[in-house]
Amino acid sequence: MAKWILSAESYGAFRSKKEYIPVPNPYGVTVITERQAIRLTSGCRWATRGHYVYARDHKSIRFDTLREAQRYAEQLGGN
Repeated sequence: MAKWILSAESYGAFRSKKEYIPVPNPYGVTVITERQAIRLTSGCRWATRGHYVYARDHKSIRFDTLREAQRYAEQLGGN
């Protein structure tokens, strides 16, 4: 199992994005978690839009959980 580090974070008024990479990362694999704010009458809540795996020479794939995305990324990298 690879170690994962949080490599980047970005926040907007209604969106947030976190980028995770495995260490070592010879295949250029990145997992990105996107969250979106949903307005409610009582305020607002954050909902996860998805966890996306990006890798060189592969199509990006969406997963429902971060753990699933990390497992798939580890398989791509051969870890």
